[in-house]
Amino acid sequence: MGVAHKLFWAAALAMAGGPVGFATAQAQGNTTKPPIVIGQTTSLTGVAAGFAKPVADGLRATVEAANRSGGIGGRPVKLVVLDDGFDPQRAVENASRLIDEGAVALVGPNGAPSTQALTPLARERRVALIGSTQGAPALREFEPTRFYVRASFRDEVNRIVTHLRTLGMQRVAVAYFDNPFGQQGAQMVKEAVQAAGLDFVGPVAISADAAKTQAAAAALSKQAPQVVVLYSLVQPAAEFVRAYRSLGTAQFYTISVASADALHSAIGEASRGIVIAQLFPAPTQTALRLVSSCTAALSAVGIAPISYAHIEGCVIGGVTLEGLRRAKGEVNREALIDALSGATIDLGGFRTVYGPNARNGSTFVELTMANGGGKTAR
Repeated sequence: MGVAHKLFWAAALAMAGGPVGFATAQAQGNTTKPPIVIGQTTSLTGVAAGFAKPVADGLRATVEAANRSGGIGGRPVKLVVLDDGFDPQRAVENASRLIDEGAVALVGPNGAPSTQALTPLARERRVALIGSTQGAPALREFEPTRFYVRASFRDEVNRIVTHLRTLGMQRVAVAYFDNPFGQQGAQMVKEAVQAAGLDFVGPVAISADAAKTQAAAAALSKQAPQVVVLYSLVQPAAEFVRAYRSLGTAQFYTISVASADALHSAIGEASRGIVIAQLFPAPTQTALRLVSSCTAALSAVGIAPISYAHIEGCVIGGVTLEGLRRAKGEVNREALIDALSGATIDLGGFRTVYGPNARNGSTFVELTMANGGGKTAR
């Protein structure tokens, strides 16, 4: 973590006087025009902070880069960030405050619980909810104020199963986190596997209880699947892999909630060979305009190297800024929703497509393999 990065978040927490972070990014030079305010409530602290912080950093860096280039129509963009600690009620309280203080959009909320809690507020106040980092099918039904930039979990599962069929794999299992998120995911995997004409093995439930997860690994190893799809938070998934590899052999695939560095931190070299779904171009693809501009924006605030989560933040920022540029007349909440509703936005190597009744943005999924050192290979 660079010095500028540390100072940013320290200042954010200090300005809030406690656990809520507050940050702004404004144009340099001309400040005579009033800023366009956008707001983010996200998990700067709590169990989801490891993923949410780099997303927030990518968003912030993109806004700051735009401001250095003159902002939107000569107006600076002011980004206000509040910490909700992955608590949906705090997310709603933060969002209400942001809207009351003039935010024309809510950007980059973290996870399904907050997105679900924020949706009625966004609908009531007619404010765009841009770039939620969740992919649950129940929240992917059309909702006029929700604009996604990432593929859904169903897109991920379908991409994995299509790949397995191409490889000639036949016996496919799922190890899922034992909560509604995981249970729904296990059902999706089952449906996709059976639709592809493959044999569904399992499923087994895993949890934060290491003993139960080890027992699940032992039970599944007796069924000898060729592939295990992990639909889980990182730590239980990592514990399952560690336990399973002492008992049997299988190829592991995981949805995008896991990252190579997090898996490596949890189980070291045992993470080698796990296939990870990615929803954005790789940070190493610097020939793409999205990646090169994101890298430069983050470097300007002292952050390097960058990750897939940083790229996601840059995409959220890029889509929001382009919507603001396309807004007709006065830039306000309604104008931004109208501007995005029929927009195809090309960020240079990654596109989001919206329509009158379409808000999912992207179906991009590619598969990478963990190399055991906290990195992935495409």
